[in-house]
Amino acid sequence: HSTFCFPYLTSVHLSWAGWMQVDFYTTFLHHLAQVVPEIYSAEMDPDLEKQEESIQMSIFTPLEWYLFGEDPDICLEKLKHSGAFQLCGKVFKSGETTYSCRDCAIDPTCVLCMDCFQNSVHKNHRYKMHTSTGGGFCDCGDTEAWKTGPFCVSHEPGRAGTTKEVRILFLKIANYFKLDTMI
Repeated sequence: HSTFCFPYLTSVHLSWAGWMQVDFYTTFLHHLAQVVPEIYSAEMDPDLEKQEESIQMSIFTPLEWYLFGEDPDICLEKLKHSGAFQLCGKVFKSGETTYSCRDCAIDPTCVLCMDCFQNSVHKNHRYKMHTSTGGGFCDCGDTEAWKTGPFCVSHEPGRAGTTKEVRILFLKIANYFKLDTMI
């Protein structure tokens, strides 16, 4: 649980304390050079689910482990309970119900997922239900999308405050992608 091995770089099998001592960026680029052509070769697996699972395991999982510094599921659960996120950002699946407040949305494309809608002031307003075609995301917490009531109870600012762990994660991500940040 506390180690991860790049499937194609058998020499890179370290504890997470060890990961902090290797040049992850260079190692990961070498890893990508090996796995991306194999995943997207002319003989791609016709089973898209199997191909997506391969992409998850060989590309996204190592990145998640590195960025979080621990099991991503555990870290995401900690972040979820910290109350630090003010934007929902849930990505809608095709056929999923979305809600648009006719009173408060800046335009009809500003929508909420069911959880955010049920926990917001908008459930008592005039609203319209839509069926998502997939790919859009929940606008809860986006102050530019709403005239009033941009936050549901779960994403309200200051609910639990941004923890030190969350700030460290954001700094780590910004550093990895070499972003300028004032976090």
